[in-house]
Amino acid sequence: MTAAALFAVAGTAIAGLCLLLALAIVARRGLRERAHRRSRALAEPHRQLLVALVVDDDIDQEHLATLLQLDATTWAALEPIVVSMVRKLRGEAREVLVDLLDRRGTIARLTRRLGARGAVRRARSAELLGLLGEHAPRSELERLLLRDRDPEVRIVAARALGEIGDPASAPALLSAVSGTHTVPMRIVARSLARLGPGAAPALVEAMTSAQAPARAVAAEILGLGGAVTAVGVLSSHALRDPDDDVRIRCARALGRIGVPSALSVLRRCVEPEEPAALRAVAARAVGDVGGPEAVRVLRPLVADAEHRVASNAARALAGVGPVGLEALHEMAGSGAPGATYAAEALAVRDLARPRTEDASTPVRTSP
Repeated sequence: MTAAALFAVAGTAIAGLCLLLALAIVARRGLRERAHRRSRALAEPHRQLLVALVVDDDIDQEHLATLLQLDATTWAALEPIVVSMVRKLRGEAREVLVDLLDRRGTIARLTRRLGARGAVRRARSAELLGLLGEHAPRSELERLLLRDRDPEVRIVAARALGEIGDPASAPALLSAVSGTHTVPMRIVARSLARLGPGAAPALVEAMTSAQAPARAVAAEILGLGGAVTAVGVLSSHALRDPDDDVRIRCARALGRIGVPSALSVLRRCVEPEEPAALRAVAARAVGDVGGPEAVRVLRPLVADAEHRVASNAARALAGVGPVGLEALHEMAGSGAPGATYAAEALAVRDLARPRTEDASTPVRTSP
């Protein structure tokens, strides 16, 4: 057989395979669309029962009994609609639907799927379980968070635990930022922030962890939560933690909490011998605490040789109040070191002022 004949045969075979592939794709889409139409047809008669179940003040036991007695095929078509409604609802209406899912065995089935071989199925099950609040198997999701071999599954498990919002999950989430099966700190932080004040004891305990990432994320969330009871441990680590990132986060947390007693610690954090990154964050934190003492700490820092420290100190002064603004105006007009930073902070503040402020109030500028 000649080369031309071989090419012709090969071309015909390839064209035939392409045609078969196209037909297979079309057939698969047709079957999928047919299945979707069938599911919609099965679910549609019962959609109004679901709406009535969540709208009525009192649970209609007859409607509930009808939904509980649906055959498996009809329930499989209706279940995605129930899950979609759970995503959108809050309060008692949501609890009614979650209870329905529980009684229909959905939660048990999703829990079993957490052990599925496919990562996509495990992740999908974890995501759906996260919607179900206290009904979800928290311990199983924590196991998935700490041990699953797939990083995406671990991330979904962390988010699910945040959705559930049980403070008892705090130790597992904190453990997930270290070790061999880790979850990104930002994901863990978001989930921890959703656990509420009840997680504070576990966060304070995490400040004694040998793992710096656990201490860092704990400090961050304690600050965001305004945990006044944690000021002591945060102060200690801001001054003496062996990890600079932890010290920085502790200083920022002290500023967010805003108790005046933190100023003595933050004053030490801005000393010249401290790392520049810590000094810059501590300067901003001093401004967050505010008060006359904060002005006394910040004023000399505006002339600091380190750009980040000077800039943050000036902007912090702008936020302290009239006393801080007065100090900035004096420095901006003096021509002394730090005048540029002072003028910049005043300009930024003026640009950020709401237009609704009294336009008749003169804005002081440096000569």
